[in-house]
Amino acid sequence: MMLIECKVIFRLYYCFGMRASEPLELKWENVNLEEGWMKILQSKGYKDRILWIPDDMLGMLNEYKNTIKRFFPETEYVFPGIKPGIHINEITVRNYFLRTLATTSCASIANPPTIKSFRHTFVVDRLNSWMAAGENINEKIPYLCKFLGHSSIHESLYYYHQAEEGMKIIREKDKTAELVIPEVIPYEE
Repeated sequence: MMLIECKVIFRLYYCFGMRASEPLELKWENVNLEEGWMKILQSKGYKDRILWIPDDMLGMLNEYKNTIKRFFPETEYVFPGIKPGIHINEITVRNYFLRTLATTSCASIANPPTIKSFRHTFVVDRLNSWMAAGENINEKIPYLCKFLGHSSIHESLYYYHQAEEGMKIIREKDKTAELVIPEVIPYEE
C-alpha cells in the first residue's frame, strides 16, 4: 500500500511544489476530481489556497482513490494512516523516501536530496521553463508565489537563487550584463 501512496505523494510534491505535510493532510472533501481542483487549508502561515489539477494528475488521483477506498472505505484523508481518523505520518513518508534514495546513485553524494528538494525543483523548473520560453517573469512570479502559498515573491525566489542550472538560462537571456560588466580576458603568460 505504501508504494501506491508514495507514488502519488511524491508526484504531488514535485508537480505542485507542496510542502512536506500538505499532501498528507489532504482530505477527500477538499479534493474535487470532477472539476479538477484541491484546497490546501491552513498551511504555513495559516494560509489557504486552491490548486488546479492537470489532466494526467487527475487520472492518477482517480485511480488512486478507487484503490485506496477499497482498503479504507471510511477514510476522510487522501493518504490515511494505519489507525482510523489519522493521516499517514510524515516520518513514514520520509523513511520511505530515504529507503528509495538509498537505491539510487544520489545515495552517496555529500548533500543528498530531501523531500523539500521536490519543492525546490518545482520552483527552479517552472522559472527555467518560463525564461526559456521568453515569458515575462515579472508577470508570472506573483502567480507562482500564490501557488506556493508564499506571502512575498522573495520567499518564492529563495528557492531559485542557489540553482546553478538557472545561470545558463540567465546568461542566454540577459542582454544587459555584457554592457555593464565587460568580458574578462584571461591572463596571458
